[in-house]
Amino acid sequence: DFLKHIERNKVLLYLLDVSPFADQNPLEALEILRGELHAYNPALLRKKSLVIANKIDLLPEPGNQEQPLPGHSASDDIEHETVDHEDIENENIDNEDTDTDNFDVDDLNKNAAGDADANQINGSLETLEMLKEYCANEELPFLEISAMKENNLSQLKQKLFELYHEV
Repeated sequence: DFLKHIERNKVLLYLLDVSPFADQNPLEALEILRGELHAYNPALLRKKSLVIANKIDLLPEPGNQEQPLPGHSASDDIEHETVDHEDIENENIDNEDTDTDNFDVDDLNKNAAGDADANQINGSLETLEMLKEYCANEELPFLEISAMKENNLSQLKQKLFELYHEV
């Protein structure tokens, strides 16, 4: 019954945390979500959808193995713009809050040095590339954003508008 409301949605958004601090590998999370949708009603996978990789500002820069601290951007080259919720008809974007009060610097250093268990490091450039490849193979539109840093939100707004208003 939980998934019944999804049948009425025009567009499905998969908002995935790709940061190194995510509780789950984003590719595995997407596969689980799509598997649950398929098990409930395979027709749901034919709905218009968008995969959104969030918290990209917490990923290391290419060629740099050190993880940025939470709240610090890994890239300054990304466009910054806010999304006006009134511009997106009948769409709600739920931004997760990043809890930096419980941040453990020792864990960050382990992750940056590669000493942490692979199950603890769910967000990495390699994981992001695998997610992109999966989306390309499944013909799923894909967008990287940082809601906290407002990175690529104008592209998100435009893509939502396009998906929502497609015939």
